[in-house]
Amino acid sequence: MATVEIPAHLLNDGMFSIGVALNHFEHGLETAFFERGALSFNVVDRIGDNELRAVSRWGGRIPGVVRPALRWQVEEEAR
Repeated sequence: MATVEIPAHLLNDGMFSIGVALNHFEHGLETAFFERGALSFNVVDRIGDNELRAVSRWGGRIPGVVRPALRWQVEEEAR
C-alpha cells in the first residue's frame, strides 16, 4: 500500500484526476497495469476559509495548477 498526503493550499482551485500505473523493471521498463483517471477530485477554495483571500477579497480564479501558501521573509539589504 502507498499513501501520500497533499498539503493544504498546494493545489489551485479546479478538477484534478490521478492515474495509477504499476511498472516493473526486470527486462527494461514494462507497464503491467495503467488506469487513467483512477481518482478524481475537485479543489474548492472559499474566500472565508483562506486568510489571504479574505484579506484581498479576491474571488476570481488564480492562474496555475499549484498554488502553495509559502511564508516569505524579505529583508532590506544594507547599502
